[in-house]
Amino acid sequence: MPSEDLLPTSFTSHISTIEVNEVRINVRVLKMINSVFIYIAPEADESIHEAGVAMPMSNPKEFIGTTILGDQLGCDSQELATKLSRKLEKQVYLSCNVPFDRMLRPILEKNLNSLIKEHPECF
Repeated sequence: MPSEDLLPTSFTSHISTIEVNEVRINVRVLKMINSVFIYIAPEADESIHEAGVAMPMSNPKEFIGTTILGDQLGCDSQELATKLSRKLEKQVYLSCNVPFDRMLRPILEKNLNSLIKEHPECF
């Protein structure tokens, strides 16, 4: 296919690795127009076990989210997607495949928020 037949894309992708409790975790981001897909998984085992989506409602202070893959109750991806949708003020698709515990989750969220703050153009 000749290159002149290709249309420009508005998608951009980024990858970053963060370390949490000596575990390297990949954060892959696909930025789209008015939305973002964030994939989080240990570097040693990249697989999708669950996914969630969240988005702002017509009232700017309200957000809605749901699980699109995995257990309906206790889906960490949907909960984190809702938090990030509030922060980024856009639709967020998120697949978080890191087993959470009370120690790991706050550290991961802090690192993710730092990544967003340091590289807002990626989100």
